Amino acid sequence: MDKKNIRLHCDHTFPTLILLFGCIAISPIIISKYSLSLLRIIGETCCGLIILTGLWRFEHFEISGDTLTKVNLAGLYRKDLNMCHITRYTKKVIDMNHFRNPVNIIKLFSKEEKYFKFRTIKLQATDNLTMIINERNMQSEDFKKLYHIIKTYQKRQVKYKSPIVS
Repeated sequence: MDKKNIRLHCDHTFPTLILLFGCIAISPIIISKYSLSLLRIIGETCCGLIILTGLWRFEHFEISGDTLTKVNLAGLYRKDLNMCHITRYTKKVIDMNHFRNPVNIIKLFSKEEKYFKFRTIKLQATDNLTMIINERNMQSEDFKKLYHIIKTYQKRQVKYKSPIVS
């Protein structure tokens, strides 16, 4: 590829909403004056997992040469995938635009449809490594750019694949 180093940025709206839900849910548990009970421990654990999920969603992607890197938790977790080894990818459109969706609160301050109708790309490489890319966690322009780069690598790999000789 002609572009060697690309950093694709995170969209902070969806992870912030998850963190907000987790903090709202855990605040009455922390403020309450009840003693430590099993129900309180279970509630704190569930709310803590919601907050951890929100922190996990702050992710960005980096392309350096032929390597696609997914970075989560402010760089504590990194997953590398060599794009030359991608065997296949699947693109799926998910529609979650229904009345009972708790994410509908986003409609109050964002007009984007990508939080309700979003695309995911599942990459599979030769070494059984899979990577899932979610459009809700990144800016739409960056998602389109990344999808174009993945398609380019896939076409190049199919074009230069050696024929099987029996």
